[in-house]
Amino acid sequence: MKTEEGSTLQPNLLAKRIRENLLSQKEKLQNYLAILEMEESDIKSQDADRLIRHIEAEKNIIDELNSFKKILDPLEVIYSNSPYKKDSAIAELKNGIKKLSTQVAIKSEKNKEILDTVIKGVKLNLKNKQKLNVGVNSYKRVESHYIDISG
Repeated sequence: MKTEEGSTLQPNLLAKRIRENLLSQKEKLQNYLAILEMEESDIKSQDADRLIRHIEAEKNIIDELNSFKKILDPLEVIYSNSPYKKDSAIAELKNGIKKLSTQVAIKSEKNKEILDTVIKGVKLNLKNKQKLNVGVNSYKRVESHYIDISG
């Protein structure tokens, strides 16, 4: 196995690099899950500003996770195709990441359902308020009084 620099990539070094990337990925997924927890309370409290901030943080984490994937996938292919003894810690990390990914997907779906419910409630409230205001003039009618100033 050769790297771009032309030096031989050692299996232990490769395994170490994969572990580091997996640990970083795991940390990002844990952060993502924490943000999803905060998003749920934002949705329920209808705090749009906080929800937007959390969604932006979520987007950054997703971008970072995609970057890890671009690095990790080729390293794992090289490592899995190598004839060297495989590191069991890598398999354990991958299983942990898979569980976290499942939790993230479930939590994200739950938040989506809660958001849909809140949006439907807001729409219904708006619709009901519009029905109440139909035919009602928001300006008070004031009768005019003419005063004869001609003397």
